[in-house]
Amino acid sequence: MSKANSINAEVHALDVDETIANEIVNRQKEFIDIRRKLAGHADEGFPLVEVVNYNERDEAIIIEVAVLMRANWAKRLLLVPLLSILTLLIFPIFLYWSAYIRSQWFYSTAHTLEEATHVLIVGRGK
Repeated sequence: MSKANSINAEVHALDVDETIANEIVNRQKEFIDIRRKLAGHADEGFPLVEVVNYNERDEAIIIEVAVLMRANWAKRLLLVPLLSILTLLIFPIFLYWSAYIRSQWFYSTAHTLEEATHVLIVGRGK
């Protein structure tokens, strides 16, 4: 009888572990939705890639959102040089300093996975 009780206890422990694992996954999904809303990407669907940090205590930078991007050659070859000339080469300095401005002026969000050529990582330091 003790062997049957131990088997039942192991099966019960496995059920509890599966329940806990499902609860963790659900909470991670809720947390990712909250992060997206805070980052201003709540209604965007596809270009956002779901990111789960392995261990936030060990990582130096915590990744919040990853966005699939593609190169926008019209902006790169027409608008950026034109604005550079019109602003007397001040605009390229801002492009150099700010990754966000660079991502907006050189890339567009991808509509399909095959179209994506780059990934924009939005994160925060500890």
